[in-house]
Amino acid sequence: MPTDLGVYKPLPFNKLINQAYASDVEGQFVKVDAFFSLLFDDVGGAPVRYRNGKWVRISIESGASSTVDVMVPKSKSDILFTLKSGEPITIYARADNWIDNHGNAKAALIVYQVDRR
Repeated sequence: MPTDLGVYKPLPFNKLINQAYASDVEGQFVKVDAFFSLLFDDVGGAPVRYRNGKWVRISIESGASSTVDVMVPKSKSDILFTLKSGEPITIYARADNWIDNHGNAKAALIVYQVDRR
């Protein structure tokens, strides 16, 4: 992933979760402002490629909107253990889409960096 944060394009949270835009944003490097929701104990709901002990899974939200799964490399996860539910954050990530355990397409972010706002 790019280390230059200027490469990451701002993406409104509601556009990220709108399935009409899924193929448009998939694979793009994006900057998303959201609110930290929760830290999962495991990565069980994520695709198998993230179940190797090198990832931490969190959920983010934006007001009353849906939540988005976020995969953070374990090497960049220290900040996650200090965040409180509802705390505003900015995420620099690659947009992804995957199928959840119920067969539904779901937006996701593969993180490069998480910052407090």
